[in-house]
Amino acid sequence: MTSVGGESLEDIRKALRAMSLGGKIVYSIYKLNSEIAKIERFLNNLKNREKELYNAVIEAKMRGDEIRASIYASEIVELRKIIRTLEVSKLSLERTLLKLRTIHQLGDIAKAAAQIEPMIRDVKKSLGKVMPEISWELEGVRESLLTAVSEIASYSIGESSTETPFTMSSEAKSVLEEAKREAERRVKKKFPKP
Repeated sequence: MTSVGGESLEDIRKALRAMSLGGKIVYSIYKLNSEIAKIERFLNNLKNREKELYNAVIEAKMRGDEIRASIYASEIVELRKIIRTLEVSKLSLERTLLKLRTIHQLGDIAKAAAQIEPMIRDVKKSLGKVMPEISWELEGVRESLLTAVSEIASYSIGESSTETPFTMSSEAKSVLEEAKREAERRVKKKFPKP
């Protein structure tokens, strides 16, 4: 049986089945943070290795040892491919983490709104004959809460979001372009061309 951190996968599955949705989200957030930290540590090690190899290329070039310089340079190319792959993976996990945090926060709002709705319904009923205009207004509030809870629930499972990894709002595209320029600047600074 496969195990993770001393626990079998079956034990983890059983524990997850017993958790509430909120508990599952919190657990997922915790685990994603842990995995992102692992990737970050691994990336730092690879980047340090890349710097060491880059310095070795420079030293080999200074000695006129073209063969060693080309061996080191080839290894740097491979390391950079791995680094890019890990960076993209890390960004994907961070995006997932942000989505889970948003869902968790929206879930708290939905839970509060769902608890308020029956109270408003009861007050509406009790005021129905005494003050019908307030009762009518409370019905609008109740419907609004039910709609909000429904929208939050559909957002949580991805139905209301028109943004997918392939379509974005113009604001998201603008932020992405800005981040791309900054990332390119940082890459040029970290990995100067030999």
